[in-house]
Formats: sequence, C-alpha cells, structure tokens
Amino acid sequence: GSHLERLQLDVMWMKALLERDGLGNDEGMQDKDRELMQEYYSEDARRTGGRRSSISGEKERTVKTVHNFVDKTDYTHMMRRGSQEGLKKEISRNPSQEPEDYQAAPPHADVSGWEIDYWALTEADEFAMLLSALQMFSIPDNLNVDRGILHRFFNGIKSTYRGVPFHNFQHALSTMHYASKIAQVANLQSVLSHTDLFATIIAALCHDSDHRGFNNAFEMMTRSELALRYNDYSPLENHHCARAFEVAFGSTNCNIFQDLPPELFSVMRKRMIAGILATDMKHHGHHVGLLREFELGPSSDSQSQFLVEVIVHAADISNPFMPHEVATRWAGCLNREFTQQVEMEEKLGLPVTSFMAGLGNPSVAAKSLLGFIDFVIMPLTSSLFRIFPEMKEPKQFLEVNRAAASEILNADKPEEEKPVADDAKKLKLAPKRMHGEKAMRGSMPAGQLARKGDLSNSRPPSRPSI
Repeated sequence: GSHLERLQLDVMWMKALLERDGLGNDEGMQDKDRELMQEYYSEDARRTGGRRSSISGEKERTVKTVHNFVDKTDYTHMMRRGSQEGLKKEISRNPSQEPEDYQAAPPHADVSGWEIDYWALTEADEFAMLLSALQMFSIPDNLNVDRGILHRFFNGIKSTYRGVPFHNFQHALSTMHYASKIAQVANLQSVLSHTDLFATIIAALCHDSDHRGFNNAFEMMTRSELALRYNDYSPLENHHCARAFEVAFGSTNCNIFQDLPPELFSVMRKRMIAGILATDMKHHGHHVGLLREFELGPSSDSQSQFLVEVIVHAADISNPFMPHEVATRWAGCLNREFTQQVEMEEKLGLPVTSFMAGLGNPSVAAKSLLGFIDFVIMPLTSSLFRIFPEMKEPKQFLEVNRAAASEILNADKPEEEKPVADDAKKLKLAPKRMHGEKAMRGSMPAGQLARKGDLSNSRPPSRPSI
C-alpha cells in the first residue's frame, strides 16, 4: 500500500544520505534495500555523493541536495521532525496547557474583521482565532469536533512550522483568517456544507506546514528529498498536505477527523488535498480563467471543490489586499525570504531567480509589487470582487497598496515622467508582493488538482523585468 511505499522511500533516502556522507556501508544492507538504492542511485552517483560526473573534463559546479548544504544541526533536527516519532517528541517537548474554558477571540484576534496583528498574538489568542473561525459556521457542534483534540492538533501543526521569514505560522494564521472571512462575507455557507468549510479552514491553517523557505523550483534544482519523493510534482504542497494528516493520525489524541462518518471524512480529505495543492502558483492561471465565466449556482460537488481551491489560494496570496500596515510588514518578510533564497542560489552556483533579486532597493521592490498586483492579483480579484461584491474592504486595500507602490516607483522618475497632479492625489501608502512562485497559465482542471497532469503548456504571465 501507499504507506509501505512511503516507508520504503524514506528508508531508501536515509540509506542514500548515510552512504553519501560516508556514515554507512553496503555490507550489512539487505538485498531488497540494495535494489532500492541501485534503482534510485547509479554506482557513480553513490560514489560521488549524488553529484554529476564531469563529461568534458572541465571543473564542474556541483549541485548538492538541500540536506548537503544545511547546517548539520539543522539537518538532524529536520530529519527528526520528518518522522512520526520525532513529531510526538516535538509536541511533548513543548506541552501546552489545554484551557479549561475556551474563551472567545479577543477584539485584536477577531476573525470577523479584516485586520489582525498576527505578530502580537498570544498562544491563547492564536487558538481562539481557529476556534472562532470554526464557530462562525457552527462547525464544532455540527461535526462533533472535540475541542481538546482540536487544541492538540493545532499545537501539533504549529510545531511543524519553521522560523523562516515569511512561510511561518503567522502566515498560516493569516491564511486561515482570510479564508474564513472571505467565506463569511460571501455567504458561502449557503452553498458549502459544514464539511466543506471545515476542510477550507483546516487546509488554510496547514497549507505551508514544514515549509523550508525556498520555492518549488529551488527544491527541484537542488534535488531535495521532497523533489525526489514527489517526482517534481508540487513537492512543497504535497509535503504540506502529508504533514497535516501525519499530525492528525500519527500523534496522540490529535485526530480531529475521528468523529466524522467515513463518507464525510472522504469528502474532508478530498477537499483538503485539493485546497492545499491549489496553493501551488502553477495552477493560478487556470483558476483565473475559470473564474472569468464563473457564476455561483446551486450546491454541487464540483462547485464546492472549486470554491475550496479558490478560497484557500486567494487567502494564501492575500497580503496585497490586506490593510496597509499589515501588508507592508508581510512584504518585508517575503522580501527577506526571497533574498535568502537568492543568496543560497549564488552560494550553490545556481541561476538566480530574477524576480527575487534586488528587493532591498525600494524601487525594485515597488516595481516587482506592481507587476505582481497587475498580472497576478488583479486578474484573480477582479472576478472575486464581481462574484462576491461584499468584499468591498479588500478591494479598497488593494487600491491603496497599488497606489503606494506606484508612488514609490514614481519618486525615482524624472519630473517630466511623473503623474500629473490629479493622478498624484490618488496615491497613498502601501506594501509589496506576496508569493514565492511565478503564476502560470494553463494548468489542471479545477477539482482535479490532486491528480498529475500535463503542465507543459503552462507559461508565466507578463511581469515587468527586475
């Protein structure tokens, strides 16, 4: 079964790492394990530590796997966290007291509004946000969600997030917040079931679980263990999704699905997988295309799945249509993470990702933001704002943020190229750009993102050069 195959791949990978680093030998290896090793690693690759052999005799720039260039301490921590036993230890090392009475979210953590300072929340506030989001749709009562188990699951998921600048637990909270808020103002409880909404909120919370701070292209270029495990097919998103279910099923008293009937769990898992995989930006273009003609109709399985995908994806890249102060802070976090990837690419001799370069320069960052808003965000939100006209405040936030980026860019222009006074009056303050992948047109049909498909026709939208 799939669990056995996953275990075999894990064993194979660990043995390969030990063999590469000279920490193991071939003598005690079982025949079956040796076959696995030989299938995935040629004799030359194992002898040279997974590096490509030089063809022309020239000195070659070698590309190592992620594990080979991270700090050894972090490597050990990463591998420990990658196992079920490691996850249990992670939770037990940081036990959090389950409150006897679960309080409503305080005003500064109220998911019924559009603005939250995600960096000022206490642990109690963070869980109150999740509970309030679920209670907004009466999910705990209708699906018999045990609050103690939900609390332990929440802490288990939180423990999987890393301290990277952007794809951290605060980003998970913001995505959960905006997914639930969009669903509320759009009155989607009229067409989505409690199971659909539960899946949407939990998928949003888990969608970047154990993110390493590098994008999918980097994972593939460095032949990371995720890229190998998932055959270069949305390696990060597949990993995030797997981690969510590993926390639920592999940890003590964390199974938030335990009281769901089998048929509802099947729907829940299907929606969560589709929602999390939809956060891979290569699917963005196709969702945008479908939304142009989309009209909300009677409840159906295909419509429900599409809505879950779109809501989680929109919430994931929502910081350009968040209030200015929050959006600006997120932009700074993202730019730092992009800069770290560029530095690592340079260190490894990889091609530098152009749209991540030079973001310490305000003009470059503003130009990048404008490209992202104009070619990625606005094609999505123009349809969302049409379908859900109740999203008036995010629309205003987006206008303000775009105007601010224009103002920063125009400040460096010669006087004769600056906008006239009437246009200048419209310019106010705002932030930068959101996600770590270029948007791609031409992708997989909505509702089928969990399947592999031909993405060869995908291409990035036009964006201004950086």
